[in-house]
Formats: sequence, C-alpha cells, structure tokens
Amino acid sequence: MLFGFNCRARALFIFLCCLVSFIASYIGVASAQTVSTTNASVDLLDGVSIAKTTDLDFGGVILNGSGTSVVKVATNNDRTVVSGNVILANGLGGSAADYTITGTDGETIEINADNVQVLGDGLTLENADFTTDYGTGEVALGTGAETFAASSSGTSVKIGGAITINEDAVPAPTEGTYTTTFDLNADYQ
Repeated sequence: MLFGFNCRARALFIFLCCLVSFIASYIGVASAQTVSTTNASVDLLDGVSIAKTTDLDFGGVILNGSGTSVVKVATNNDRTVVSGNVILANGLGGSAADYTITGTDGETIEINADNVQVLGDGLTLENADFTTDYGTGEVALGTGAETFAASSSGTSVKIGGAITINEDAVPAPTEGTYTTTFDLNADYQ
C-alpha cells in the first residue's frame, strides 16, 4: 500500500484525476468559443423600364445659304434658332422626345444619353446639347447624367436638344429628311 491506498484504489484515483482533467480541459475549450448570428438580406427591385412615346423632332428648317446654325427644341416643344441664319418652317413644328420611366418607388434612377450623333452632310446632334425635364423644370443633361426618384406608376421624362447645321460642309446639306438614333440609358443609381 502506498499512501494508504491499495493498487486498485490508487489506479482508480489516477483514472478519475485524468478523467476530471480531460473534462475540465474540454469544458475550458468549449467555454472559450462564442457564437455570433448574422442576418443576410436582399432588396428586390422592379427593373427600370423606359417606354418612348414621342421621338425628338426638330421640325422643318429652311436652309438660307451658308454658315453654321443651331436649332433647339426645348422640353416644352418650343423651337428656336439659337444662332445662324436658317429659318424655322411654319406648320412643320418639332417636339421633344417623351418617355415614361418606371421603377421601384423611392429609389433613385439615373439617366444619360449617347455621345455625338452625325445625321449626315453637315448635320450633328450632340448629347452636350440635350436637356431634360422630369417635372422639376428644364435642366441640361449634357455629357453627364441626371437623377430623379423612381415611381412604379411612371415618371414622364422629356428630352430636348440642339442640332448643328453647317451649310458650308462638304458635302453640304441638301433638301431631305435626315435621321439618326441615340440611346437613352436609365438605371438605378
């Protein structure tokens, strides 16, 4: 007998000490762990849609010999000769482009337009001359972008612009209808 224990009792004591030590170390490791719960979320938005109701039309313009002229169509459909000597033809009035843009209520939509478009023979349409009106008054769209609050019922957006007519170009513009296209881009900001 050693220390007043027989061999079986001693072996049992050592076994119990080892078991308690193992359990204590396991509990110590387990109690050092922590748990954090994290939320995951997604905001589902209706896609932005654009429905064009009217094209941008500069109306009838009478050439007047030479030089460079600029004709503007405002978002309220008013036409003016900004510079030069062309004449606006009566009865052949123009109109601003008109779109209905829809999206998720309260989200911000950004719109912008393509770069310079050449109509041909001395005629150019530049996005730097585009203006827009979505109910807050006419502002320059230019080469940047404009933003407005989306509406699921749709927001009317008008795009006006200016066309440059260079009667001295080679070849010079002649009588006829000149047409080009430009893209209006809209997306959530």
